[in-house]
This record gives sequence, structure tokens and C-alpha cells, in this order.
Amino acid sequence: MPLPSRLRAAALALLLAAPAAAQPRSTLDALVDAEDARAATPAQLALLRAGLRDASPVVRRVAARALGRLERDALVPDLVAALDDRDAGVRAAAAEALIAATAHGDAPAARAAVLAHLAAERDPSASASLAEAAGWIAVADTASVRAAADALAARSDERAAHGAARGLYGLARQPAARGALPASAVARLSALVSRRRASSGRDDVETRELAALALVAAQQAPESVLATALDDDAPAVRTVAARAVATMRDSTAAERIARRALADPAAPVRTFAVGAFARRFAGRRGCAPYLAAAADLDLTVRLQALDALGTACAGVDSAVALLDRVAGSLGGSGSWHAPAHALVALAALDPVRARARLGAFERSTDFFVRDYAARAAARVRDTTALRRLAADAHANVRTAALAGLSETLGHAADDVYVAALGGADSQQLQTAAKALERSRDPRALPALLDALDRVSAARSETSRDARVALLERARELGDSSTVRRIARYVADFDTLVAARAADAIGAWTGRRPTPAPVPLARAPVPDAAERAALARARVTLEMADGGTIVIRLFPDDAPTNTARFARLARDGRLDGLTFHRVVAPRFVQGLSPGANEYAGWGPYTRDELARPNRRGAVGLSTRGRDTGDGQIFIDVGDVFELDHNYTILGEVVSGMEILDRMQEGARVRRATVR
Repeated sequence: MPLPSRLRAAALALLLAAPAAAQPRSTLDALVDAEDARAATPAQLALLRAGLRDASPVVRRVAARALGRLERDALVPDLVAALDDRDAGVRAAAAEALIAATAHGDAPAARAAVLAHLAAERDPSASASLAEAAGWIAVADTASVRAAADALAARSDERAAHGAARGLYGLARQPAARGALPASAVARLSALVSRRRASSGRDDVETRELAALALVAAQQAPESVLATALDDDAPAVRTVAARAVATMRDSTAAERIARRALADPAAPVRTFAVGAFARRFAGRRGCAPYLAAAADLDLTVRLQALDALGTACAGVDSAVALLDRVAGSLGGSGSWHAPAHALVALAALDPVRARARLGAFERSTDFFVRDYAARAAARVRDTTALRRLAADAHANVRTAALAGLSETLGHAADDVYVAALGGADSQQLQTAAKALERSRDPRALPALLDALDRVSAARSETSRDARVALLERARELGDSSTVRRIARYVADFDTLVAARAADAIGAWTGRRPTPAPVPLARAPVPDAAERAALARARVTLEMADGGTIVIRLFPDDAPTNTARFARLARDGRLDGLTFHRVVAPRFVQGLSPGANEYAGWGPYTRDELARPNRRGAVGLSTRGRDTGDGQIFIDVGDVFELDHNYTILGEVVSGMEILDRMQEGARVRRATVR
């Protein structure tokens, strides 16, 4: 009997982890290596293509997935042919691979092939993958939207509901689909939102959630459907209605939905409701909703409300008094989060009171608190405090202060920006380089070039963002006499840096040299034995404030990224690191050695796209394709808008309650692999 879609990935993992005698291990290892190399040679590409004709269905599935991950239009015909494979798992893998292969633009041939096979497919798992591909493959016009939507809406079989919902959600998110879903699709989605079954499992909840998300994304969600979503037993479905408040066309209806969501029993729904209400109405409906939410029992709801007070309650004395009182509680029995958020909000409403509170935050021993001090100092335009904070011991604080000085003093603080170029933190260097735009300080260009040379000497791929920023500013401030300083970067190890160096030389001389990058050697990929060991392993994060988070890895979906994550944990390099970014109730991000977006572990790893962003998924943070640097994020809720863009390397099997209450700065005491 064919496997349902939710079990297909698990089945493939079991097959890949089977004893060596059961399957051609050497072939799989070769495929993994060729994929990791991005099929850089004709021989590697030929190997992957040959994998589609292998006798083993496991090999054919892995080959299809690998070819899709290359994102090359020329490989679409290979994957379309694989839609006729005799194995349903291969057909499913080929359909999913076509989403990746066509990521760079409209692909009518691929879409037509998927729709044709969808009409004929009888296997539930392959059908679900084809339905998803039918919606996620890029479309450029409303006629294509209608054709795909009608085909998906026609799938009335109960077993096809989840795949149809995933496909329609992917379709609705595309620009051409805004307001363009045909009546058949709107009716089908509306019915799916109301779909209740006695044994409502995860796929059933997701189906209702995805259907509601699709209608909201297409801007075709009537109030009645959102009201139905708010009646759902699952908080995940109710959050969709709360989020929709920000974009509903009818303000009166939006307010009715918002008022219900603000009183919801689930904290995630209330959190979304506060944020959406603030974006939609700001202070036009008064300050009372935010003041009430600021007294919520849940800290995340309170933080959202405190932020909203700073943007929606100007001139409201009770709001100012509340923010001043909360900001003044720093160092008390509670955490620092509410006082810090209150300080920044207070800075917007009453700069005088905020200045009076600023010193306590600036003197904190916690750099996260001092970072908020820098943000507040920028809002109240306290340039003296900003200059002090620009010399802080932590790069994140210095970066926030530099941004504040650029906003308040501009080039009057060029001396501070030039000094900051002596640092090593990527985010700090980028901020300083940006602040020096159009600078006339004669020290700026030499400092930029010295920073470029110093950072480049480390030969780390994760330095890309800083080096590109330095090159772009040097291009603006330099001239033909600067060519000799950057000529060697035309042959840099980073392709983007080499291109930017060539651009600068071309701008100065009128003759752009051809970039000739020399990439760094790749890290070895895990072999079959290591992948099997990783599949059995569990990574445990012991948190400093108590509790543990246990993660199961997906080495057969993401071999290079699971191997590095486990290696970092095993080597003790994650001990003491933090989750520096909390976007509640959606995801948390962290394990950066610098506690910021741009500090990671080199070298870059490639994207290994396979699994959805369900609650509990552990993903790889990136800044563009194939820029994994070891930082992770964990989905606290379903974050399906990230699907097909981020690698999922594992899932939380224990400790979600810790993530539900996690706040910015949560620290890992120790990470272990067992």
C-alpha cells in the first residue's frame, strides 16, 4: 500500500539507514558528494543524471532531489521525465525537486507537466507532492493562477485535502495570485477551513490552517471564514485570523476579528492580535487595548503591547506613566525584557523621562540590556551616551550605537565610524561602512581598505557580507589610484567578492576585469556510516535557566548541515551561546558566536531543502542561497512561509515548552550529542 505523504520522508530515512548489504552505499555517498559540490564538473552532473536511471528507487529519489537542489533550468526535462517513474516515491521526489529547480522564475513547461501528472496520479503520497508543486512553481500571470487553482480545487477526495491546501497556499502567496483566485478555489479553501473530523490529527489541523493562510495571502478571506477560524479548537488555526487583521480590507470587520482575538485563551493568538491591531489601527481606536495587553499574564504578549504603546499612544499620560514605571523596574525580581522594551517605547513618547532612565541600562552587565540602551539613546538623540556605547565591550552594542550616531550626527561622527573599522565583527564593519557613505574624511578610504585586507586574511566565507560592504564603500570613495589595493580580490576565494572587486575596478578605469575566483576547498561530506550514526543521535541543549531541549537530526535530508551541527555541539563550541533573536510566537534564532545575524561558523554550507517549517522544526539560518553558517532557528509555531527556502536539519522531540516561553538572550549552558 502506498505511504501517505507525512510518512514518506521517514520511510526514505529508514531506507537510507538500512544495513550496507541492503542498498548501494557507495552510489549514495557519491551522489551526496556530487550534490555538495553543486555538480561543478560534467562528471558530477552526469553522475546525478545517471542516478535517475539507477535500479534502486532510493538512489533515484536521492538523485531527483539533488538535481532539483541545483536550481538549473536545464535540468527541468530530466525531472519531468522522472514524473513517469514506476516508483511513487521517485515521482513524489521529482515533483518536489521541480519546485527547487524552477525557483528563479516562471516555468510554464514544468507547471504544465505537473498539472498533467496530477490529473492522472493515483498514489496519495505522489499526488500530494504534485499538488504542492502545482502551487509553488512560479507563475507570472492570472491565467496560469486560475488553471493551477482550478486543478487543485477539483481535488475533492478527503485524502487529497492536505496536499491541495499546501498547493493552494503556495499559489496564493505568489504576486500574480493576489485577488485572483477563482471562485472554485475560494469555495474549496473556505470549506477546508471548516473541515472538522472526529480524529483530527496534525495533517488535519495543518489543512485548516493552510486553507485560512491561503485565503489571507490572496486577500480573499471574508470575515465569515476568519470568524470560523477563530472558533477552531487549534490555536494554530486561530492565529491565522489574528494575523489577518493587519490586511483585511474592511476596517469594521477587522476590528471585530481583532477584539475577539485579543481575548483569546491562547497567548500566541493574543500576541499576533496585539501586533496586527497596532499595525492596522495604531492609536485610531484608542490606547485601551494596548494598556490591557500590557497587563497580560504572558510575558510575550506584554512585550508586544509595550512595543505598541510606543507607536500608538503618543500624548496618552497613562501610557507614559506605565512605560516609565516598567522601565524603572530594571534590576527587580523580573527579567530585563519588559523594562528594556518599555525604555525604547518611552523614548518615543517622552524623551525626557527616557533619558532619566537610560543610565541604569547603560551600566548593566548584560550586553543585551546595553543594546537596548543604545536603541533608546538613538531615539532620544543622546549623542553623548551613543559615543560612550560605541566603545562598548560587545560588538552588538557598538553596532547599535554606530547606527544611532549615523542617524543623529551623520558625518560629524566620522571619527567614530573610522575607529570602528578596526574591529572584527561583521555587523559592526557593515554599519561603519554604511555610515561613511559620501564621507569626506581622508582617513575613511585607508581604514576601509585596511579592514578589507585584515578580514580577508582569515579566509572565512562568513566574512562575505562585511567584505562586500567594505568594497562597495571603497568603490564610492576610491579612484583609479586604488586599483592596486584591490586588484588581488578579483581572484578572491568568494565569487561575490571577486565580482564586486571587478565592478569597482571597472567603475574607476572603464575596463572591468573578468572575475577569476578560486574557491576554498570543501569540507568532507558525511559518509553512510556517519549519516547512520547521526540518525540515531540526539543533540541536547541544556539551558542555563533550567530545562533541556532535545533534537532529532535528519542526516539523510541534510547531511552536511546535520554533521556540522553535531560536530559543533560535540566540540563544545555551542556551550555558553545564546538565542539572540526571538520572533514570538513564530521562531527563535541563535547559537551565533557573536550573538548576531552575521557571526557564524565557516565555511558556508549548501541549502538542503526538503521538509516543511512545522512547529518544532530546527532550521538553518542563512543570508541567501548556500550561506549556512551554523546558526539555527527553531520554529515555535508553524512558519510555512519559509518553506522551500530554508534547510530543516532536525526537529525538537522534547522541550517545546521551553521554547514557548523563551525570550531574547536565553543561554545554552551545555550542548551534548548522544
